[in-house]
Amino acid sequence: EPTPSTEPTPVFPGVITVKKTVESNDPADKNKEFKFKVTVLIPIDTDPSEPPIAMSANAVKAPAVRGVDNTATKGQDDFVDENGIPTLYFNLKHGETMKISNLPVDYTYHVEELNFDGYTVTVNNETTSSIDVGLTKKNPTETLNFKNKYHF
Repeated sequence: EPTPSTEPTPVFPGVITVKKTVESNDPADKNKEFKFKVTVLIPIDTDPSEPPIAMSANAVKAPAVRGVDNTATKGQDDFVDENGIPTLYFNLKHGETMKISNLPVDYTYHVEELNFDGYTVTVNNETTSSIDVGLTKKNPTETLNFKNKYHF
């Protein structure tokens, strides 16, 4: 039997929840997948002893309507190293939520929606398609409501 490790497992309390809603009279818009990209911005003014581990996040995709967590595909919904920057890609349709947990705090995470042609995008009621989220020990969680409104 393998000896249990005495090394404490690091706990990363950070959580970013991304919720997607689409406002449109066309039912097809509610089934459209929108692509998101999350990158970790290394703080310039501090010298973090350890940058976030590329695989330290785990993402859970939960359809908000059913309230049931569908565990996202392992490997497909993990941070990957892209030119030295931990990067996560995922897709959301109307009514879906992506919960990204186990994030290191004291980092800023850049969350952006990539394909929104024909839509006005707001994040927490601010007109923008991307936002920087700084997670701290005091405020380790953040919920982002991405709303796409179709141009009629």
